[in-house]
Amino acid sequence: MESYIGVDVPVHSAAKRSNGDGDGGNDDNGDGHRSEFPASGCGTVGTRVIHKGRGNARRTQAGGGDEGDVEVMELCRDAVLVVPGIMGTALWDTKDERWAWGSGGAFLRSWFTGGPMKALRLAPGEWNDRNPRIVPRGLVTGPVWLPELRGLEPYTALLRAIRQVVAHPAALQAFPYDWRLPVSLNAALLGEAAQRHLEAWRCRPEASADAKILIVAHSMGGLLARHLTGRLGGAEYVRRTIAVGTPFQGSVKAALMLNQGRGAPLPRRRLRKLAVTLPAVHDLLPSYRCVITGGKARQLGLADIVDLGGDPHLAKLSLDARAQPAEAGVDALRTIVGLGQPTAQSLFLRDGVVTGVNALDADGGGDAVNRDGDETVYSESAAGGVEPSLFVCQTHGGLAGHPEVAFDIAARLVRRRSGAPLGQRPQPLGLVLPDAVPANVSFTVRVHGPLDPAGLRVWAQECDTNRQAAVCRALRVSAGGTAPDDGPGVVGDLVLPRPGLYRVLVKRGAPSPVSQLVMALPGAVFEDTRADG
Repeated sequence: MESYIGVDVPVHSAAKRSNGDGDGGNDDNGDGHRSEFPASGCGTVGTRVIHKGRGNARRTQAGGGDEGDVEVMELCRDAVLVVPGIMGTALWDTKDERWAWGSGGAFLRSWFTGGPMKALRLAPGEWNDRNPRIVPRGLVTGPVWLPELRGLEPYTALLRAIRQVVAHPAALQAFPYDWRLPVSLNAALLGEAAQRHLEAWRCRPEASADAKILIVAHSMGGLLARHLTGRLGGAEYVRRTIAVGTPFQGSVKAALMLNQGRGAPLPRRRLRKLAVTLPAVHDLLPSYRCVITGGKARQLGLADIVDLGGDPHLAKLSLDARAQPAEAGVDALRTIVGLGQPTAQSLFLRDGVVTGVNALDADGGGDAVNRDGDETVYSESAAGGVEPSLFVCQTHGGLAGHPEVAFDIAARLVRRRSGAPLGQRPQPLGLVLPDAVPANVSFTVRVHGPLDPAGLRVWAQECDTNRQAAVCRALRVSAGGTAPDDGPGVVGDLVLPRPGLYRVLVKRGAPSPVSQLVMALPGAVFEDTRADG
């Protein structure tokens, strides 16, 4: 364990230190694999020679030996810092001594009473408290869920992939943070943590002489990294940022979070009461021309944000922060973008009610174009002003745990390219379903992309056990409806048997499935329309 910002967070355990023969960099990890790499020198990529099996391989100065027993691996010799997105850090309530966010089945069941949303509400100025009520306690270890934002899968696969390409486990650390707070505040804390991590890493023999920080960020974590490198001087010690699904230009989803609640099911009303207290949600509002007025698009202003339900003070703080000059720093930015999912890209704001539109008039010419995205962040916002290094057909919450994403990031940490040629990529699948449904009641799942159900599989897993819970068996072609997400595709009916969090997956052929989390609530909770505190 190691301390970040006054709290303990898990750090991957280090392998055994020097074996006593003075090389300082040769670790035998106990399974017969021995690694060798230079203990000094420049460059961010080194190599490890793995000897498979004790006494069965030899390596001469000329590089000889049994080629079948020797494997050379490229290694990243920089320090790597993983920055999660919104919802990605578990939060501990120091006053009530219980989890406020993100820990196990008991936490998920508390949704039935609305407990998490009440505990997470932020009092004015609470983030300036020297002894905060809520503190970060490591990354979430299982799936988590919020209405409108839907769900987030844990970062387990991503961390595992990175750990395989760093020169030593100590090179990899995570930065848990209170994701309710302003981006600017958390970016400053990220800078402090990054410098501590880099200082410790440079003292190790496995580090390169010019070691810097490599940031791997998901969602809002990329906004922290951009603020750090563009406004707080972090570019001096951050070599590169790899941002996955980051809303660099904001997301219409934030406006929907602040707005939806009037006449909506209970979970969404509770969400709005939470969202209006959070500086981070205001920081996620779109900064591009997204408000459709008279056939043209314009930017959100302070009056618009207040009209749609935002807090006037928090809105002004966010708008003022955006107006500050910043270095773009795109040369050191790599982005990974989710595609294929129906995504709100612009909005109508009429009488205080927001309606999302799955298209955008990007050039102001009056012609709206659908650029889709990952269901939360539209593609141009996630691109960050650079040509994305990877496009993945996946939802926002599933991006960071997607096998292709984890592989691509690990490859780029050692400066390798990855990804199948475009001609080999399958037809994208878009997954549309409610964020919350009543348990044991049929609901419709819509799959965009294919117009033939042959070879298509749609099923649901229980998140706490990963067991299959239901299958869509009557898939059929649909011409679409009038709602924004009701485009042509394949539809089916699904029933989630009991209350809890589920993962709905769709797959055709070899690629990894597209997934989305959905909460099944007791019917009385889902239908409740009474005022809720």
